[in-house]
Amino acid sequence: MASGRYNQDMNQTHAFTIRKFLPEDARFLAEIQVTSYQTAYIGLLPENYLAAFSVDEQERDWCSWQADHPQDVLLAAISSPPAVIGYALARPQGGWPGYASELLALHIRQRWRGLGVGRALLRAAAGSLQALGSSSLMVWVLNGNLSAKQFYERLGGEWLGERLVSFSDEPDGFSASESAYGWPKICDLLSKPL
Repeated sequence: MASGRYNQDMNQTHAFTIRKFLPEDARFLAEIQVTSYQTAYIGLLPENYLAAFSVDEQERDWCSWQADHPQDVLLAAISSPPAVIGYALARPQGGWPGYASELLALHIRQRWRGLGVGRALLRAAAGSLQALGSSSLMVWVLNGNLSAKQFYERLGGEWLGERLVSFSDEPDGFSASESAYGWPKICDLLSKPL
């Protein structure tokens, strides 16, 4: 589907490809998701909430995801030699007025961050959404997640506003503040250089 290569220095090359999710990716997506949540969201979400995430439970969710959400775009980034190094999940339905689609998740293995994998996954997801007829894209980001906010801003994401999300169904209910970023024209995101 897509590929990328990043030269960190003259002696090291990082090659990867982007493709649609396959059922055998489920365990790897679960590992990436749980690790990402438990590192990136420290101090942003309650410790007991983050500790409750398990790879086994998330793997079960990913195994049934496509059957339960056939409209979603779920992509995996694969390194060479083959290993799942990240994923993007998007939906052709926006979570902000006037936006046709939403990026629901974008997570990369720690050692692959900053090497172009996130940008490539975001562009591949945007391209898939555009092919489904979406003309715009938005994403929600936890307000304390400065690296994610900067990532989307560098790629031209416009700040749209905020919301307070309630997790009242959790044992020790809590709320979290999120900001929305958007690309009113998905083609603008697709034209950004990797």
